[in-house]
Formats: sequence, structure tokens, C-alpha cells
Amino acid sequence: IIMRVSLGKSVLLGTMCLTVVACGGSTKEGDQATNPSDASGATDTAAVGPEKRKEARKIAEAAYELRKVGKYAESLIEVDKAIALDKSDYYSHQLRADINYGLNNVKEAIQDLKNSIALKPDEASLYYSKALYEGSLKNYPDSLADAKEAVRLQPTNKDYLYLRSSNYSIAKDYKSAIADASAILKMDPKNENAYRMRAVCYYKLGDKKNSAADEKALHNLQRSNATVI
Repeated sequence: IIMRVSLGKSVLLGTMCLTVVACGGSTKEGDQATNPSDASGATDTAAVGPEKRKEARKIAEAAYELRKVGKYAESLIEVDKAIALDKSDYYSHQLRADINYGLNNVKEAIQDLKNSIALKPDEASLYYSKALYEGSLKNYPDSLADAKEAVRLQPTNKDYLYLRSSNYSIAKDYKSAIADASAILKMDPKNENAYRMRAVCYYKLGDKKNSAADEKALHNLQRSNATVI
């Protein structure tokens, strides 16, 4: 078994951005924003009148549809209009963050998420998105803090656990990274990325026996999942 120990920060960040695929979550990276009609408790009813709220939400829905087909510049114009009408809707700020990230305006996307979190501080997906964005800028301490908050709010979410595990590994807190990877494997015994993460962290701690066992488990999973062409 060949142990690959060159899992650096850049690779970890790449893995972090694939956490949804790896852990079988329901959210797709780069598609963090949900449909406006699915957002609940989105507005402070005292902030604006019902007609303005309705109009703002309609514009946000149009922005979301544009974003879905990759028309980021056009969707940004529309979501700006929605926020101008109703600044108290957390979803519009979340959607603008997603759009800005798609346009590679990462700092602006992070600020949008900060605004969204201020309006809905109990929404775990906002911290998850912010952790990904902070990580893409190599703001690892902030990324870890956000990942911790996402897990605190939803402790059984495999995506959030894996993101926190990745950040722990970057911080060289390998024991905590192993604990999160192990929690994922309890829920999903066939999770390849969790085995890979744990194998590397065991190796970094000098535990070659457990590292080799996870490498073997990973290899067996990859073989069983292989498609014959």
C-alpha cells in the first residue's frame, strides 16, 4: 500500500469544494442558493411593506432563474434591485453571494454572506458557504470558525463535518480531523473521502497501522465502485 502524504492545503481546499459530492449531501457546490420560494422566515416584516416585499421576492426569483442558466452578470443586476427594495431578506443576500462567487468576486460574496448571517444567524448553510469562500482565499482560521458553527447548528450533516475535518487537517489538528472523518464513516461507511482524510491524518500522527487499514479500506471501496467499460 502506498501512502500518499503530500495532501497539502491546495488539495484539501479542492476536496473541500467537493464535499457535497463526496459526502452525499443535498447541496451542490456553486449552487448554494436555494429557490426563493423555499426560503422561510426570510424577511423582517417590520422593515418594509408587504407590497415591496412581494415585489422584491419576485425580482429575486427572476435573478435565481438567470443564475440557474449561468447568466451571472444579468442575475447580479436583478438581485441588486431586489436588495434595494428589501434589505431585510436574508435570502437575497445569500443569492447575491452565490452569484458574486460565480463571478469570482469572492470578497464581495463573503460580505454578502455576513449580511445574510446577520439577518438569519441560525441558518447553517450560510456558515458552510462562507467557510468554503474563506477557504478559497486561504483564510483558513475564518473558514474553520465558520465550519464549526455550521456543525454546531447541524451536527449530523456530513458535508459540514467533512469541511470541518478538512480545516482541522490544514490546522494540523489531526486528532479532531480524524474524529470528524470517523463521525462521517459511522453515518456513511462507504465514504471514500472520509477514509482518505483519516488515512492521511493517521499517517501524520505516526499511526501507520490505522493509516494502512484506512488505505486498504479505501482501495477496496474504489475497486468495488469501479465501472467496467
